[in-house]
Amino acid sequence: MAKIPEKKAGMTRAENIGRLAEEAADCLAKNAGRHQKILGDIIRTLERIVDGRGWTVHGRVKGSKSLQEKILRKGYYQKYEKGTAIIEDLPDLIGVRIQCLLNREEILAYDILQRQKEETDDRGYAVYQTKNGAKMALLLRNQPEKQKNGHDIYRIEGKYFLDPGKPVPVHFELQIKSMVHSFWGELEHSMFYKNYDHFISQKILAQSMDNILSELNLIDQEMDSLQNNFSRSDAACIEEMKSVFVTILQKEYQNKISAPYGGKMDLRAVYQLVVEIYFNYTTGEEAAKNLGDMIQRCREMNLEDAQKMIQEKLDLDRVSSDNRACVQWLDRLIKENVYWEAFFCIYVTLKQEPGFGYKKWIEDIAWHLQDLRILKQFRGDFPDYDFAETILSALILGANEKIEYFTDEKTLKQVQEKISNGLRGRAFAKYEQGCEQEDFDKKSVLESVFYWTKSLIDFLVRGHLKLENVIKLKNCMEKENIFPFDIEDDQIKESFDGSKQLSGQKAEELYRKWFAWETVERTGL
Repeated sequence: MAKIPEKKAGMTRAENIGRLAEEAADCLAKNAGRHQKILGDIIRTLERIVDGRGWTVHGRVKGSKSLQEKILRKGYYQKYEKGTAIIEDLPDLIGVRIQCLLNREEILAYDILQRQKEETDDRGYAVYQTKNGAKMALLLRNQPEKQKNGHDIYRIEGKYFLDPGKPVPVHFELQIKSMVHSFWGELEHSMFYKNYDHFISQKILAQSMDNILSELNLIDQEMDSLQNNFSRSDAACIEEMKSVFVTILQKEYQNKISAPYGGKMDLRAVYQLVVEIYFNYTTGEEAAKNLGDMIQRCREMNLEDAQKMIQEKLDLDRVSSDNRACVQWLDRLIKENVYWEAFFCIYVTLKQEPGFGYKKWIEDIAWHLQDLRILKQFRGDFPDYDFAETILSALILGANEKIEYFTDEKTLKQVQEKISNGLRGRAFAKYEQGCEQEDFDKKSVLESVFYWTKSLIDFLVRGHLKLENVIKLKNCMEKENIFPFDIEDDQIKESFDGSKQLSGQKAEELYRKWFAWETVERTGL
C-alpha cells in the first residue's frame, strides 16, 4: 500500500505535483528499453495463443504526457510520495490489445485465454509461460466489465514476472476489442477524456456517442454477413479437403491400428474427429497447408511411441482444476477404449510436438475438444463464463465414450437448441440475480446446471434418464434452485421403481416437466 505523502517543505501543491510527475517520467525514461522488451514478449505470447484466427495484437508503454494527465485525473499525488512508486503500481503501465474483426469474436478470444492457461495460481490468476521464458498472469474473472457509459468491455488485469525469484511484477492491462469497439472507444476517449478545450453537455455527448455506436454496430453486422458469405464458399473447399484427408488417414492408419486386434476396426468416426479438430477455424488457404503438412506426417508416423505413452500414470494434481474433469475423463477413455486409444495415437503422430509427454498431450486434446466450433452454438445465449463453461463441460462428458457423438452435427445442434430453450429464460436470469447476492450458493447452482444438461443429453441422445444423475441434480437443487420446478424423493422412487435408468413414456413425462418447461409454457402443450 502506498504511503500517504506529506507535502515537501517550501513547496506549493502545484510544485509538489510537478516534482512527482517529473520523477515518474524519469523512471519511465530510464526503464524504457526494459518496458519495450516486456511489451514485445507479451505481444508475441498472445499472438501464439490466438494464432490462426486473423486477429492482431498490439500495445504501448504509457508516455510521459499521458502519465502526467493520469496523475492529476486519478489523484495519485494524494496517494504517493515518490514518482517511482507510481510507476511500480501503475495498472496500465503497459497496455495491450487483442483486436478481433467482429463483436461476437470478443468472447471467443476471452474463452481462448481461459483454455490456454497453464495453471491458475492461488490468487486466481491464469498463468502462462511467455515466449522469452518469463511468467505472465491474467485475472480472468468478472468479465466483461461494465463501464461508466453503460457498455461492456473486456479489460483484464495483467502481471509480468521477469524473474521468478523476484515476486515484484510489471503491471499491464489487456483489452479485447472488435474493430468497431476499438474505433468507438478511441473516438469516445478523444471526445470525452482528452478534450479539455471545449465544453459540451454530458447528455448531448452521451446521446451522440450512443447513436454513433448504433451505426457502427450496423457496420459490424454487415461485416459479419460478408464474412459468412466468404465462409460459405470457403467452407465448400474445406469440406473437400477434409474428405480427402479422411481417405488418406484410412489408407495410412487402418491396417496398422487394426492389426494387433486380429480384425478390421471401423475407425471412420476416429478419422472424422481428428480431421474436425485439425481443420477447426481454418480458412481454405490454411486448410490446404494443413493437408500438405499432414500427408507428410502420415509418412513419418511412429505408433509405438504414442502407444507407450498411454501406459504412463497421469498426475491429476498438476492439471488445472477447471480442466481436470475433462482430462480425467479422456485419460480413462484412452486407457480403456480401443477407439479412443486409436484416436490418441493418430492425433499424437500427426501433430508431433517436440517435448510433449502424456500429460501435455491429454491437456492439448482436452483444449481442442472444448474449442470445437460445433460445440459453441449455445455460447451467445449465456454471456457468463462460468455458466457457459459448465454447459460445455456437460456437453463433452455427455458423450460417454462415443467418438461419433462429436461428429454428429445435427444431433449436437438439436441438443444445444434444447439447452438454450431450457436455460436462457428465467433460469439464467435467476442465476445472474443470485450472483449479485452474498449468500448465493453459486457452486451448487453450477453443479445443478451440469447434471441437468447431462440428463438432457442422456434423454435426447440415448432415450433414457439415469437415476444417478437425477439424484445428484435433486441434491444440488435442494441447496440452491434456479429452476422453476422441484424434484421430490417420492417422484423419483415412483418413476424409477428400483431401476438405474428410465426410458419410454415415464421418461418422456419427466422430460416435459424438468427439461422442456419453457417450450411447454410457450406452446401451451
